[in-house]
Amino acid sequence: MCPYPRPSTIVLPALLASLLVSAPAVAQSTTTVDLVPVADTTLFQESTNHASATGGSAFTGNNAGGYARRALLRFDLTAIPSGATVVSASLAISVDKAPPGVQSATGRLHRLLTSWGTGASNSGSNGGGAIATAGDATWSHRFWGTPQLWRAPGGGGDFIPGASDTIAMTLLGRSTWSGDGVRADVQTWVDQPAQNFGWIIRGEETLDKTAHRFASAEFGTPADRPRLRIEYRPGSPGATDNNVPLPAWATAASGLALVTALGRRSARRTSNRTSGPTVRDQK
Repeated sequence: MCPYPRPSTIVLPALLASLLVSAPAVAQSTTTVDLVPVADTTLFQESTNHASATGGSAFTGNNAGGYARRALLRFDLTAIPSGATVVSASLAISVDKAPPGVQSATGRLHRLLTSWGTGASNSGSNGGGAIATAGDATWSHRFWGTPQLWRAPGGGGDFIPGASDTIAMTLLGRSTWSGDGVRADVQTWVDQPAQNFGWIIRGEETLDKTAHRFASAEFGTPADRPRLRIEYRPGSPGATDNNVPLPAWATAASGLALVTALGRRSARRTSNRTSGPTVRDQK
């Protein structure tokens, strides 16, 4: 009997392991979706009983009197499969009016932590809002006509204090939030749908005449409505292109080769013990 292991018992497992390690990873494709809000409205600081849930315009920033407007938006993410990894996310709005002389103003996007509603209020493009209807979110209430108030007026206490992203809003045209915080917010909502309460947009509130008007989800021109663009990869969150599971055939072949090699090694040792010392043992 040959005292040395057959080359195939060593080479086959090693060759398989080498092929599996050096094989190029299979890139996972991504999908992109564009979404418009399923709910949006504006909170008006000086009129705690005003809202604009179905109006064609939304507002953020301070008016000429120094009173703030804050916009709320929420998106339906059910089109994204459970367990998907969000690769990127961006929220774009179309500004169509800003105070004369204002070139830009800070726009802060914050993730909301509690529910809010929309009723039938409609102020059109009027920056003062309309009388709130049942279920409307207002400066004081999450749902008008109920005891459900914000923890602090204007949504205070019910959104993450740190902004998910901060930008300089344009005078006219598209303003876009696209930082990693935006992506992280969307990933949170994909992983925990019950926590999807959307965002609040806070404009420049330290100065007067900084209010920006932008197209809402009900705006007449669809292309100008708020748009949330999400690129995602199906599968478990955290998966990367270099961490693709081995195919079943490769796992089975590697395991079979290892078992075969160990079996032959064990048989050889048993044969050596019963047949006396080998040339290798005498060295």
